[in-house]
Amino acid sequence: MAKEVLILDIGVDSVRAGIFSPKKTEPIYLNTHPILRRNTVSEREEIKSAISSLLTTANEKGFREFEKVLVAIPSDEISMRVLSIPFVDRKKIQDILPFELAGILPHDVKEMIVDAIPIGDGKVIAAALEKTRLKKYLEMLKEFGLDPYWLGSTIFSMGKLLNGANKGTAAFVDTESFMVVSDGEPRFFKPLKEINELKIGLIYLESEGIHIDKVYSVDENIRDLKSLLPQIDIKNVSLPWNCPPEGAGLYALSLHLQKKVEGAIN
Repeated sequence: MAKEVLILDIGVDSVRAGIFSPKKTEPIYLNTHPILRRNTVSEREEIKSAISSLLTTANEKGFREFEKVLVAIPSDEISMRVLSIPFVDRKKIQDILPFELAGILPHDVKEMIVDAIPIGDGKVIAAALEKTRLKKYLEMLKEFGLDPYWLGSTIFSMGKLLNGANKGTAAFVDTESFMVVSDGEPRFFKPLKEINELKIGLIYLESEGIHIDKVYSVDENIRDLKSLLPQIDIKNVSLPWNCPPEGAGLYALSLHLQKKVEGAIN
């Protein structure tokens, strides 16, 4: 019998855990533990404490070993850039990415893990994470006996919540991320620290001739979005199984996992 899949979504103010059957998107178990970020040292201890608590509770329910572990980190820890690269083949993009990113990242490209996703019109969204930050996450997870099959961000999976939006241009917005798809294909990703930063992304999209037809979100954000974007149709994404709004990333990743997390930056 196949073991379950553990998904950990480390967010800005909480760590979310979901346990799934390998072949189903419906969770067997969901749980959330809050975290308080004050400084770098306390941040690490808060995250460790949250993961410890979540794993202890899962262990008490009989979940001790997992077939796969997926870990998502906050999207604002990943540096993103839009680049003009006229390829769609990920291997070719990877080959030239270090040269294209040289000098435009917060750190030397040799100190970063880099990847990219084609977004049409000969452009890619390049994403970079400091190797030292990645190492800290991996060391932290190793303390709990966890070796991630995949480590990235839920921002690259949120489009899976828009399966009914395969025509036109639609966006998904939550408290931490903003992503756009056109005819079901990714076009734009932007981490958010607050909902007002959405306007910066919209200004860029308008300059690129990309016009959003609908914006999707979960219940808690709908009112703010309608106030901020009165001219755009705001739609609610209904999460199944009474999944709370903060579980949207877990659900999106579980859907993406059925496609072997194809296209998501790892």
